[in-house]
Amino acid sequence: MSIQKHNNEKRIKKIMKDFNDTIDNAAREVVQYVENVMDDLASSLSFNDLDGKWKIRADELKKKGIRNRSIIEAIAEEMYEDKDVLYDLTGDQIYDQTTLILRNFKLSRDEIENKIAEKIKETRRNHTAMVEAMNMLINKWNEKP
Repeated sequence: MSIQKHNNEKRIKKIMKDFNDTIDNAAREVVQYVENVMDDLASSLSFNDLDGKWKIRADELKKKGIRNRSIIEAIAEEMYEDKDVLYDLTGDQIYDQTTLILRNFKLSRDEIENKIAEKIKETRRNHTAMVEAMNMLINKWNEKP
């Protein structure tokens, strides 16, 4: 093997490692963002903030005699297990992370978004709603207009 070919292979391996590390970091950033939002929700959410199905759910819990603070905590936990909420929260974050990655790697946005979502699915495989939200995003991105 020539020195040139050996150096090219080493360079390619380093680029791939850097790319995989970047995807790992992006996935961690997205998950950390979601967890921070949910923590903030649990500590600052009030009944006045609730609407739609969450207001109905809070009213149901209140009728069962559950205390207000416990209701808010239960709603925040249910939101964390709701694939539609996670879909909304993660979609924009993955888009933002992909925009940053595109500056350094010459791949398509779809490829990078899919890789980040797949990494989140891999690292959060026990969080069913998160996996479902990632599948929803991947399906959306893979639909051709």
